[in-house]
Amino acid sequence: MQPFSMSIQALLTPRTSFRQAASRIWLAVWIALPAVLLGTSCVGLPEEPTKPHAELRFAELGDMVNVCVCGDIWFGGLPNANDLDIAQRRGIETLVGLLPAKSEERAVLDQQSRDLGFERLFITLEPGQECDDAVDEVLGFLRREDRGPVLMVSPGGGAAAMMISIYRIVDDGVEPEAAMDAARRAGMKPGHSEETVLSQVARYLNLDTRADSTQP
Repeated sequence: MQPFSMSIQALLTPRTSFRQAASRIWLAVWIALPAVLLGTSCVGLPEEPTKPHAELRFAELGDMVNVCVCGDIWFGGLPNANDLDIAQRRGIETLVGLLPAKSEERAVLDQQSRDLGFERLFITLEPGQECDDAVDEVLGFLRREDRGPVLMVSPGGGAAAMMISIYRIVDDGVEPEAAMDAARRAGMKPGHSEETVLSQVARYLNLDTRADSTQP
């Protein structure tokens, strides 16, 4: 599996455009797919076929900006108390906040969601810093079978859109450029956020490849 891992890293060079890198990552997935399936065949394939990925659509939720829905995951900008009340009446059970550790908005949102009885998960996301741990925590939570409908929020909705983009590519098999295009329209800023999506997708492909290679 080492050549595949090296090829993924080679996609993220300074001379490679985001569109080119996204297209090449998608191509690399299909190239690696037979080997991945061969490895998983040793431990048995799932009995049920993989379900199609959830469609992402734009929505409204009170006064929130850049609101989108993907399956049972809502995401967008920071809500006020009235927005949270509307979300609760729509059946949303958990609030996921992506905010700096010491931001005033985080403290206010924590109290408002607590008063309304939401389950709360606040994940520290500092501007311009590495976010491996934050991505791992977000994907780990979204993959839980026992979770209910979710509202993921961040200032302006950009970081939330970025996280959902990573989730859709890694877990739902959405083409990287399509996922990032939807995220841009949902508030994700170009540049650093796009680079983060591609680097995190590459990291997860490498992690998954290494995991498959350890199977007997």
